Amino acid sequence: MEHLARREMGHTARPDMQPFSIKRLDSSCQTMTFPTPTIRSIVHCFAFLTKGEILIESEGKNILMKQNEMLLIPQSVPYSIQHYKNCLGYVGGFHNSFLGSGVFCQTEIRQIKLLQYKNPVKCPFEASQATLTDSLFTQIVAEFNQEKRNNDLIKCMMMSILAIANTHVNTTGNLFTEDLCDMFLRQLFNEEEPVKTIPSYADSLKVSPNHLNKTVKKATGKTLSQWIDDSIIIRSKTLLCETQLSVAEIAEKMQILDPSYFTRKFKKHTLFSPLEYRKRFGNK
Repeated sequence: MEHLARREMGHTARPDMQPFSIKRLDSSCQTMTFPTPTIRSIVHCFAFLTKGEILIESEGKNILMKQNEMLLIPQSVPYSIQHYKNCLGYVGGFHNSFLGSGVFCQTEIRQIKLLQYKNPVKCPFEASQATLTDSLFTQIVAEFNQEKRNNDLIKCMMMSILAIANTHVNTTGNLFTEDLCDMFLRQLFNEEEPVKTIPSYADSLKVSPNHLNKTVKKATGKTLSQWIDDSIIIRSKTLLCETQLSVAEIAEKMQILDPSYFTRKFKKHTLFSPLEYRKRFGNK
């Protein structure tokens, strides 16, 4: 996650050879189109959210990240960003060799258990720890952007963050969404399938709409309607940026028969009308 890949990057991201990298998440990332291609990085990738949510797919499972959570994806583990909304925080990547050169010995690094796992690890922080982590990441970004950065200082602050995360390693339970919720989200963000109604999703999963809604709300904090709206907006952004389809044609693909209603819904979520969005962010 050392970069939020654009779709045209292909199915395997170009490896980032930097031993350490970091960037802030801000509104500029909202203009990218998702899902991203599957990425395999040669570094450990991390993300920490102070706001928003990211849905990541890794080896057939969905991981939902929310406020005050940190995710570490080990090197070479494939992942794709399926959904990204209103995010603030930090993303980056690092080699173990970066942490182990000069300041910390391998014994100290091995004490950080989350660096030993071969699957993604999500760490939910308490509010006070999230505030401290945010402050440390802010200082890391400032130092990283210096012309003559102090790598030893960055290593110390990064190890402090990893030590905090290590006390909250969540390798079971709510790392992955529940099976039923996971199946729903995989259907919802599968671009080869049309957006469906709530009863249609429930019917395909052989449960009642009420049961599906309760399960998804419990696992993610959001209703079926909210997730379907997110999928509609993500798909619409892609079609606006990558095709010449009219707004009416895109609305129809989203199962919305009234283009005016589609325009209002799109503007409510993005602050742009569909045509404004295409003009500002579409392929030139």
